[in-house]
Amino acid sequence: MTLTRILFNSPKFTVGYIKYINEVLDSVLAEGGNKHLLAEGEAYRNKISSQRQILVKHELVEELCKLSSITEAVS
Repeated sequence: MTLTRILFNSPKFTVGYIKYINEVLDSVLAEGGNKHLLAEGEAYRNKISSQRQILVKHELVEELCKLSSITEAVS
């Protein structure tokens, strides 16, 4: 039931939320839950993890993207 709620709520990109999804997936696997739902949950976790990585990398280079040339970055 918890996994179903996770899949239909809006995603959060925090490390804690991704760990929570991992814990829920581990519980579903340990209890022998629905394999289709487990596969959807794993795909969702992978999607959220990759989107988090993109957001983190974007934050790292956001200021560089505002520059018009590489010489501005040196100064």
